Amino acid sequence: MIPRSRAPEKLSAFHRERKGTLHGSILSCGAVPVPQPRQNPLALLRSLARPLGQQEGPCLTSAPDTRRSRRAGPAVLLAAALWGSAAAQGGLPFPALPLPGPAPAQTDALLRPLIPDLIVLRRPAVTEVTFDLGPANYPPAQFPARYFAPAQAFGVFSSSARPWTVQLEVRSQPDVRGRTLPLPGLNFRVNGGPWVQVTPGPQVVLSGSGPSAGWLPLSVEFALDLTGAEAGGGYLFDMTFTALALP
Repeated sequence: MIPRSRAPEKLSAFHRERKGTLHGSILSCGAVPVPQPRQNPLALLRSLARPLGQQEGPCLTSAPDTRRSRRAGPAVLLAAALWGSAAAQGGLPFPALPLPGPAPAQTDALLRPLIPDLIVLRRPAVTEVTFDLGPANYPPAQFPARYFAPAQAFGVFSSSARPWTVQLEVRSQPDVRGRTLPLPGLNFRVNGGPWVQVTPGPQVVLSGSGPSAGWLPLSVEFALDLTGAEAGGGYLFDMTFTALALP
């Protein structure tokens, strides 16, 4: 009976001694606490920053190097704080600095071109036009007869963004005896187009809108229709061309 009672006591003491030995040397295998799923990385690093004698979990040691652990503790806590901030923000703890951009250009002078807004009409050098009418071709074989004058070359330039027109106004001037030729007997055409009868007042001969991109040609021809009822003498027609920018 005595051996049986002592044997369990020795066995119990043996297990306590082995348990203490195992407790003091279990970390020699290099085991570390295993983080649980979804464990906060900051809490894990804080647990690693504790002195080895205060570690929680199955891997414990009874002989930690407390001085070494105390020195490593603040550095690990700093790393844990940075790691936790990076994990929360989804990036590095230190944001990348912006690259320096080009320096703004400094203005030394201003160039200010001022383009006039205008419509210009360039007139031919010859200001008096004579019809081909004389003893060689008058009287004609039959009436009414048409006689032509040489074409007059004008030019039109526009730098205006508005619509513009070139207008012609013809006035019949009396001769020394006060006689005039009727305006309906005079016709004109522009750039080889159809003939148009002259009427009292301004008549549009060319129109456009916006800048003309250079000089536009404007060739004007005149024709005089005679019925045979006109008295002989010298007659005049006063012609005025005007270039206008419309509102």
